[in-house]
Amino acid sequence: MSQEHNGNFVNSFVLGFIIGGAVGILYAPKKGEDTRETLKEFLDVLSDQAEELSREAKVKIEDKKEELQPAIEQAKERIAPIVEEIKPVVEKVKEQMVEEAQPIIEEIKSDAEEAMDEVIEPAIEKAKSDLDHTVEQARAQIKERLQKRRPRYFKGV
Repeated sequence: MSQEHNGNFVNSFVLGFIIGGAVGILYAPKKGEDTRETLKEFLDVLSDQAEELSREAKVKIEDKKEELQPAIEQAKERIAPIVEEIKPVVEKVKEQMVEEAQPIIEEIKSDAEEAMDEVIEPAIEKAKSDLDHTVEQARAQIKERLQKRRPRYFKGV
């Protein structure tokens, strides 16, 4: 709790410093060139402070990471046996589901084959009938053309 309170204090202090510095610079009775120089110096100070805060944050993050790493490893170690214990149960349930699904799959496959036979057989019969009819028409046309009178120049052939 004290670290959180300390962090809020630092944030408040930095914000107050920034606002106070900006207001002080803008209302100071100086020439524009002097004000710009003062602002540049002020921004340099702010930049340095921001870099320092960034470094501190990185250090704190690394510290927390190192602090939590053992807890993470411990959790992994605790979970590993449970996972290994559950694996056979999951495998058994999977096998049961496959066994229960197999008759249903076979029934669906059989129904699909029957439905295909009901659709395909009549279609094949119709196609054969249509083909026979087309062949008969073609034969009739060929026969008709052959029986037509030949032109004179084929008379002797």
